[in-house]
Amino acid sequence: IDAVKDRGAHIEANRVFEDVRAMIRWAAGRGDLDHNLCDGMSKPTETAERDRVLAAEEISTVWAALTEADMRESTRRIIRLCLVTAQRVGEIAGMTRDELDLTRGIWTIPAARSKNKREHVVPLSAMAVEIIASQLADVEALCERKGRAVPPFVFPAPGCREAVTAASVPKAVKRLEKEGRIMGIAPWTPHDLRRTAATHMEEIGISPFIVGHVLNHVSATKSTITSRVYARYDYAKEKREALDLWADRLAGLIEGKGNVLPLRSEAL
Repeated sequence: IDAVKDRGAHIEANRVFEDVRAMIRWAAGRGDLDHNLCDGMSKPTETAERDRVLAAEEISTVWAALTEADMRESTRRIIRLCLVTAQRVGEIAGMTRDELDLTRGIWTIPAARSKNKREHVVPLSAMAVEIIASQLADVEALCERKGRAVPPFVFPAPGCREAVTAASVPKAVKRLEKEGRIMGIAPWTPHDLRRTAATHMEEIGISPFIVGHVLNHVSATKSTITSRVYARYDYAKEKREALDLWADRLAGLIEGKGNVLPLRSEAL
């Protein structure tokens, strides 16, 4: 933990500590240890919750800069999908072909890969489908040239034996930081793009409740006994409308049309 902290990875140090503490608590509960060795220990560092949200002009700047950014094309696509779909970078990086139905525009994240351990259906806008389809075509073309089988991963690591790791994407972004700027704007992370998408969706009039369902936040989807046990409506229609509206808004930002688009009165 100290080694992780010493290299400046404060959040990672806290997560390592939490994993170790959970393991020791489990061992003490089984009787393998006489007592919990972590009793009285505090987190290695105090970290403030991030609140970075990219402004409209920053989104446009980053999207344009990604084209020439010094990173793999697949990494560029993961970053774009963080913004387009508002999903977690790890869930996007680990995407598999069998999770996708591009004809219907649906991506189903299984419970095993979802942070809250609940299956999450993500409606894909035309923009998202185009990005994913381009990635799939490039992987297939590469495998044909190399004479290897097409892997199940949409974003395979070099060698195609496994998916790229979630950590590789923020590292690729961080490497571009020069003189306190990344791609021409103040430093940001891929997770900030998820927060940015959520914020801008609310800005164009989408209900925070629906945004919560898009993000697959437990606070929105399973916050009460009624929603956990009885209510089975999945808000698929509302999520699709929200992500389509956001894609339209994002396309406008990319093209330099900065005005917020008004929503109809019966909007989400």
